[in-house]
Amino acid sequence: PPHPQLYAIGMIVDPCGCMDAPDTCVPDCCVHRFGSAVYPWVKRELVDYYPRVPTSKFDHMLLAPPGEILANVNLVDVYGGEIEEGELRRADDEVFLDEGCDGIASEQGEYLYRLGEDGLLRPLSDKTHCQGMRLGNRPFPIKPNCSDNNATVDARQPCTDIDTGITRPNCVQVGIAQTAVVINCGTSPNPDDPDFSEHQHCGTFLEIHRENGSPYHPDEEFIINEQRITSTNISGYTTQTINMT
Repeated sequence: PPHPQLYAIGMIVDPCGCMDAPDTCVPDCCVHRFGSAVYPWVKRELVDYYPRVPTSKFDHMLLAPPGEILANVNLVDVYGGEIEEGELRRADDEVFLDEGCDGIASEQGEYLYRLGEDGLLRPLSDKTHCQGMRLGNRPFPIKPNCSDNNATVDARQPCTDIDTGITRPNCVQVGIAQTAVVINCGTSPNPDDPDFSEHQHCGTFLEIHRENGSPYHPDEEFIINEQRITSTNISGYTTQTINMT
């Protein structure tokens, strides 16, 4: 097997943003292209943790809601490491006139979010975007190709298979990259040998699991759905679709 420090797998969900903008997205924007997963974590000082202890480790619960501005978050990679400003692929936020803004929200001395018992962040104000008197920020509408859009995924939405051009219900596109050849099983030159090209236990698969299981199947290792990865030599990311149900 490859050396663990040299072998890496990257996965980004809805890499072309088709869930959020189905009419304008380009479904094959992340094929043989490079990208990165970037996650906005709300700054800890802006969150009301009560009754939890603020110094406790709740990092995995601080993912910002869609549409949060850069001033209120730290952008991190998949390992939680903060991304330097010069390495960001995301454009600066837009500035717009908002008559309802009377200052910088994060400097008002109050929390902007509360961490609920379910682990989700909920805004305490409708002015979290305010950055000055009558001044608001909002995310730039155009996102770079091969970006992670996990926060906007809806299992009820359709997606487009880039190989066939067919749009199917209840699925999502996933961008995949790895630093090794994707293994696919095939047929033997000997006609008497079995054909493993479609064998369900032979090959490389993308699988959907649910953390801690589900009410229908308590085993976390239960495979809700899977998709065979057929692209063997990948330069950057390749895009696959997988059913969500």
